[in-house]
Amino acid sequence: MVTVIEVISNCNKNLYPNVYKLLTILLTLPVTSCEVERLFSTLKRIKTYLRNSIADNNRLNGLVALNIHREIKVGIDDVIKELTQRKRRLDFVI
Repeated sequence: MVTVIEVISNCNKNLYPNVYKLLTILLTLPVTSCEVERLFSTLKRIKTYLRNSIADNNRLNGLVALNIHREIKVGIDDVIKELTQRKRRLDFVI
């Protein structure tokens, strides 16, 4: 049995551009609807009444991505390092 990933890796993108596009679309389609339903229920849990006021969609997208990709471990030190490198509007003086 040949998988779609094996077929797309052997497909010549320049020779068969339409077939290559169809295969990439096929790779993005979910096999079952349970995964999509699980993502929507996750989004429903994340976007609760308290977080419904999030105006920044990037923050909501980040929360959803963190929940979907749980296997990627994010440490507290990594978060602190990322936040300290960004330019903030206010400088905190300790």
